[in-house]
Amino acid sequence: MANRVLSIDVGYSLTKIAEVERTKNNSKVYQCFSIETPDGMVEDGYIMNAEGFGEVLRKVLQQKGVKTKKVIFTITSSKIANRDVMAPDLKANRLQPYVESKAAEYFPVNVEQYQFAYHVLEKVGDKDNKQLRLMVLAAPKDLLGTYYRFAEQLGLTIEALDYSGNSILPVLKAEVGEEVTLVAKVDERTTLLTVLNKDHIIMQRNVAYGADTAIQAVLDDDIFEAETYVDALNVLRGKTVIRQSLESDEPDEEDAANNNDRMRQARMDVTESLGMLIGSISRVMDYYNSRNSEHTIDRILLTGFGGDFSGLSRLMTSELGTKVTTMGDFKASHFERSAKKDSLSVGEYIACIGATIEPLNMLPEEFSKKKKKGGAKEGGKAGAGLSLSSKSMEIIGWSLLGVSLVAAGVLAALAIIPYRQLLSRNQDLNNQVNTLLPIVDIYNDYITEKALYDEVTAMDKSTRTRNEGLSAFLKEMENKIPAGTVVTSFDSDGKVLSMGFQSSSKEEAARIINELRGFDSIQSISVTAINETVDTDSGVRIEDYTITCVFKPVEADDAEGEEGAEENGQAEGGAA
Repeated sequence: MANRVLSIDVGYSLTKIAEVERTKNNSKVYQCFSIETPDGMVEDGYIMNAEGFGEVLRKVLQQKGVKTKKVIFTITSSKIANRDVMAPDLKANRLQPYVESKAAEYFPVNVEQYQFAYHVLEKVGDKDNKQLRLMVLAAPKDLLGTYYRFAEQLGLTIEALDYSGNSILPVLKAEVGEEVTLVAKVDERTTLLTVLNKDHIIMQRNVAYGADTAIQAVLDDDIFEAETYVDALNVLRGKTVIRQSLESDEPDEEDAANNNDRMRQARMDVTESLGMLIGSISRVMDYYNSRNSEHTIDRILLTGFGGDFSGLSRLMTSELGTKVTTMGDFKASHFERSAKKDSLSVGEYIACIGATIEPLNMLPEEFSKKKKKGGAKEGGKAGAGLSLSSKSMEIIGWSLLGVSLVAAGVLAALAIIPYRQLLSRNQDLNNQVNTLLPIVDIYNDYITEKALYDEVTAMDKSTRTRNEGLSAFLKEMENKIPAGTVVTSFDSDGKVLSMGFQSSSKEEAARIINELRGFDSIQSISVTAINETVDTDSGVRIEDYTITCVFKPVEADDAEGEEGAEENGQAEGGAA
């Protein structure tokens, strides 16, 4: 029992609890269970009603026979910001002070109101220039304080506060080998995407879609006969109500077996509710692959609250074009017979189990200090060698009391002025803090939007070709090519442009070739032999030839110039 701890993951809809014996590289799971989170108790990770929720959960813990008094919470919240940063290769006892000294550079927030923690992702560089790649987190202290008060209501002592993005890492590292792997942890309202290679964390992103959309779709259709959240969850795990494809034209195997149009429509509704989730995962994959073309994602592992929805892995495989596998038992943990049940959804507890192996400790110092009771004991063996009469002790006591009162009066008089000054200064600082608090939300919104913008920009750059500027290219050709020349063919794949021409003379053909050489977008030109024909009736000469142009690669500044040329109707050589 000495190393046993409760690990709790408080979710929007379900709160997951695991009783685990902690070890260095593994964990022994004795029991896992979940309860529905009461309405209004949780908002973006904050425990809104510690007293009411604590009363509910305390009764459940008693019913489950939980005796341990130590707890680890793993927190999911958009208020917790994280950054990948580089740091010197310092010893462990010097890294935390280093991170705290640099916190203001990593996060533009009032550092007094945030707790900072870090996780070492990998060591980089050679022996002469070793560095550490860190995941640094900043969590609002008022958010963490709600878990401290929640633990008090449960009668538990906090061992650590962890971030769910860190909690899952010890489990994932044991599951991933040589292949570049994307792990999708599907929760109720969010999905955490982590890209790993061996034991290196390459990228981690949150998307704002989860499994609750599918659960709501099941609840909305009475054909599934699901009255509660848990009923809908059991339907999604026990029956294949998710179709093989988002396309609704063709029936899949289950549709053919049921032969029920109403059920088919209900399954289509459930499947379509997952479209935004799958689309978001696809965009993150495209973003990663466009920046890591030599080490693209080889496989996808599915886990979390919605990881074992029947048919979800098959749907994702079909839509994402990469094999998706649901994670089963974890190599980093061992389930005791009392915990292992046929109906247990192992992925649901991945954060709970991982948090017990290598948690961050984000508990602020003001909450982690233990109150010392009693203080130093008076008298005792230390004074056994002295012998004073009770009368002498009384005189000494009154003398010391008088001296103490005089000293206290003097100190109070000296302290009153600076105290008032500090009180006024404290009030001013509090007013400044209250004024600046909205900036935190604005900054978090900015970071989210910037990440999306960068993702879209990278995708746009990876799909740009010279064909996007052909309209302006043709306008310039109209201005520069002689009226007597005819374009007989035009074919472009975005990299190579082939054009057939008929001119009235070789001089005119040479002029066209020289004009094309001046186009900024063209890297090189080749010309076939010029064939001359003469019309026997009119005697008109026709020079027939083909010009092949190789385009220059599209650069970011060229792309901006192309857009400007299109909008202003200007014909510039770099437009194609």
